[in-house]
Amino acid sequence: MFATTALAVTALAALLVPSPAHADAPQDARDGWRDNPGWAAATVSPDRRRIGVCDKSDDGRTARVEYTTSDLKTWTVTDANGARPGCAAAATMRSRIDSFRLCPGGPVEPCRHSVWVGGSVFDFMSRALLNQRSAARSDDGQR
Repeated sequence: MFATTALAVTALAALLVPSPAHADAPQDARDGWRDNPGWAAATVSPDRRRIGVCDKSDDGRTARVEYTTSDLKTWTVTDANGARPGCAAAATMRSRIDSFRLCPGGPVEPCRHSVWVGGSVFDFMSRALLNQRSAARSDDGQR
């Protein structure tokens, strides 16, 4: 019960905080989503099942994109060939991409702000709460 209440309070608090989206992210989901600061680009397909990252700067470093999916997992895709032709991509099987952030190659360099593609933070927290309730029912033998 405490965990459910805490999660509900967290979801409510998330409503009060604006969703972090970068200005390069289009408002229309028909075009997909992107973050393109010039040195690299990350894109998510309109169906939220494919993601790609391209390093566009010939600086000897890599570019990576970290992303979260609707099954509450975090993944990373890295374009390790620098600015040479060819990008890196990944696809989801059952889940959809909820958010992503573009990161420079070094592990200590900060990533850019996350772009939320799966709806609002409230949608994400609601889904997490529903998953928690569903798991609790399964543990109790209920459906």
